[in-house]
Amino acid sequence: MTTTIDHIEAELTEAHRLMALVRDTALRTPCADFTVGELLDHMACWIAVFDRAANERALDFDPEGFHLESGWAEAFAISAEGLVSGLRTRGIDRPMTMTSDPVPGAVIIDMLAMEYIGHGLDLAAALGVDHRFTAEQAELALAASTRLISPEYRGTAPGQFHPIVPVAENATIFDRFAAFLGRDPAWRG
Repeated sequence: MTTTIDHIEAELTEAHRLMALVRDTALRTPCADFTVGELLDHMACWIAVFDRAANERALDFDPEGFHLESGWAEAFAISAEGLVSGLRTRGIDRPMTMTSDPVPGAVIIDMLAMEYIGHGLDLAAALGVDHRFTAEQAELALAASTRLISPEYRGTAPGQFHPIVPVAENATIFDRFAAFLGRDPAWRG
């Protein structure tokens, strides 16, 4: 039986694979707030935050000032391994502290379920490559995002989720998920 942690681990593995394919960090992404390089920083930064939260270690860097010149995929892989290990050994049904206040474990799991498939899809589109995420992972991510992204988190300011993009009724789960995040599923770099 595939567990929640198994799904997260598989998403992180695919996100890492996509990060390792990057050769041009100046490319635009479907996430209007990020170039590929900025997205790599974001992904490497927040997986390190999640790793520390899952393993009950204090945050020892400022996420707002996080920046790497290279080595994003390698840093991501180390933190992803630590995160998964921490979730498996310490459990997911507990509060975890990311930056300041404890967050319920269910919220952390939802954040993980949507964050790395969402940005993985961004990377795949920016790079013009196919992704290996599964429809089941995208269904879980869409369900998580509907629980997490309330209307007050939507807008056009940096850091906000853009308004939902309309898609056809028969759109794929990947397109519906990207559209819910405020990305145009037809975006091409």
